[in-house]
Amino acid sequence: MYKKWLPKLGWILSAIFFVAFIAAIGHHHRYKEKIVEAGNLEICKDVGRFAFAAEKTRQLGYTQKELLDSISQNTEVMSANQVNKALILSIIDQAFSYPLYFDDIKKQEAEVDFSNAMYLICVRGMAK
Repeated sequence: MYKKWLPKLGWILSAIFFVAFIAAIGHHHRYKEKIVEAGNLEICKDVGRFAFAAEKTRQLGYTQKELLDSISQNTEVMSANQVNKALILSIIDQAFSYPLYFDDIKKQEAEVDFSNAMYLICVRGMAK
């Protein structure tokens, strides 16, 4: 049943690819204020959503190889520049560093915690 969910990651990865591209070309360097602009918050929300999807994949029991194989079929991701690929791979690596839980509550907590952590890292980076 969960194996049907993995191909839908292509759409999520496409969205995060676009957002990562904007961030990677230095969009956030245009603002010197410490207050994070609304548009930048949207970028960070997308990073958080992608992180949630990556951790959900982890908690569903997929291997990192299965997720990376799915991503490699996405031509948009594969044609991305190295900075964007590095961002995507970094989030996936971090997601798979979390333990795999068997309790549904723990799984949900891991998904939310990881998503929030990636979101906050993004927000802090945008505020610099």
